[in-house]
Amino acid sequence: MSSLSTKTSHSTSTSSVSPTLTPTSTSTSASGKSPIITPLSNTSLSTTPCDINNYRTVDDNSINSETTSMSKPGTSFLSNLTTQTRTNFSESKIPHFVTQLTAELQESITHHSDRSMLPTKTLITSRQETGRYLVIDLGGSTLKICIIELMSGSRYEIIEGPFKFEIPNDSKTVDLAFFNMIAEKVSVVLNGSDWFTEGAEVHTGVSWSFPFDQTEPNNGFIYVVSKGYVLTDEVKGCDLSSLFADQFNKLPLSQNKKRYRVLVNSIINDAVAVFNSGLYLHDCAMGLVVGTGLNASFQYNHRVINAELSFFGSFLHDLFLPQLDLTMAPDLALVGDQMKLHVYDSCPLLQPLEYLIAGRYIGELFRLGAVQMIEHGELFSGCDAITGDSCGSTAYDLDGAFVGNFSAGGYEFDCELVKRQFGDHVELSLDDYHKLKQLIEVLINRASLLLCVAIFGIIKFLADEDPSLLSRDVINVGYVGSMLEYFTLFKDGTDALLNKWHEKLGLPVVKLVHIDNSSILGAGVSAGSFDEQVLGQGRRKSVL
Repeated sequence: MSSLSTKTSHSTSTSSVSPTLTPTSTSTSASGKSPIITPLSNTSLSTTPCDINNYRTVDDNSINSETTSMSKPGTSFLSNLTTQTRTNFSESKIPHFVTQLTAELQESITHHSDRSMLPTKTLITSRQETGRYLVIDLGGSTLKICIIELMSGSRYEIIEGPFKFEIPNDSKTVDLAFFNMIAEKVSVVLNGSDWFTEGAEVHTGVSWSFPFDQTEPNNGFIYVVSKGYVLTDEVKGCDLSSLFADQFNKLPLSQNKKRYRVLVNSIINDAVAVFNSGLYLHDCAMGLVVGTGLNASFQYNHRVINAELSFFGSFLHDLFLPQLDLTMAPDLALVGDQMKLHVYDSCPLLQPLEYLIAGRYIGELFRLGAVQMIEHGELFSGCDAITGDSCGSTAYDLDGAFVGNFSAGGYEFDCELVKRQFGDHVELSLDDYHKLKQLIEVLINRASLLLCVAIFGIIKFLADEDPSLLSRDVINVGYVGSMLEYFTLFKDGTDALLNKWHEKLGLPVVKLVHIDNSSILGAGVSAGSFDEQVLGQGRRKSVL
């Protein structure tokens, strides 16, 4: 047995809510293993919250082996995996999956979910905004600051920057000093340019990558952060708009040499910014984030909705692969007909669609598949066991970038890639190469199919509220994220399925459109919408 481990550590989602993958049951079966929880009945919970007491525990040895095992005598692990995945996620099931997803979207709206389909205060762009705006974009470990010009005809130009400032781990304490640091960076950018008249009120759009509560488009109250940041009581519950503006406007004249005053017009979530910028540029019906994580945003009933798409997919509960999906996220075994992960906060924090589509989890699923193949003697059989401290020996050692690079590479390239990841002593035979390519195809074909299901399902959901959507010749879907941008097999597979199935589902052509600078543009457009729709100023008077 290889020293590569099948153990999976609990993961942190890039969505606004991080999943907890620890089994919630505290009892154990007679075998000493953690039990699987299954529903007592098929009673729908569409109108009542999830209640773990409605579920019973059963010993996992009593589960029907046909639903949990991919092993058949005389066949390889990879062969069984390929067969089961193609069966569980065959193209013929796309119409059924789309119907199920559309129903889940409607459930979340109907029951005013606190977990998904979250209405935002983001103003819907008229696509006619003009003006000059400062943009502050905080995402992960990078702060970006720039000045953007919105022009007629849905055009824009970044006229200054973007200037990028890395935020080291020891500076990720979110307090007043943190916002003062940002204000000082902003002052450097403004003092070094002449895009605004001296003493001008600089209207600003902010893209903030953490959750916040809003009562108006130009405020945002922060209660939680993630991605290694720590929120102090000093600013917890405070309005981001005031924090940004006050810290800048308090700067001494030695730093604010041109006596600018900052006014925050808008605060926007980075995922919602994809839709906002895509709508402005290409009249997109939705915005997608498909990178490390998964999300979507769109307009519904005159509101911009943050779908938190990762939480959907409860309808897939009987199709998860035991030796991959349920090993990576054991609590998926909790999901049954009664559980509405997308609706109720009382349900476990599980994100089925994200686990099966997003880059973070594609990397881990690939690693687990490789581990199984090694343990079955189907991979790297001609070399010594991989050392315990090598890359790949622990959960999430491999990411979507590794899988994408291996997928795109030829044999010689992938031999070097494997050596860099696992060590020089690991030899990739031609047979190993083809097997790993097949494993990737299995995972990516499923991911492409489910992403298409998500896109089609959202379009059908939107068309129920606005039938005119179906009269378009082409429905544009804006996207950002490394999986679609750089993973050629995934993007090509998704495009092929969209082209093949849209007509069968009674939909127009669906086109994926990459949105450059989405966080920056989305924040700038949102600031412009506030001027146009709330302040009624049209083009900024303070620019030269």
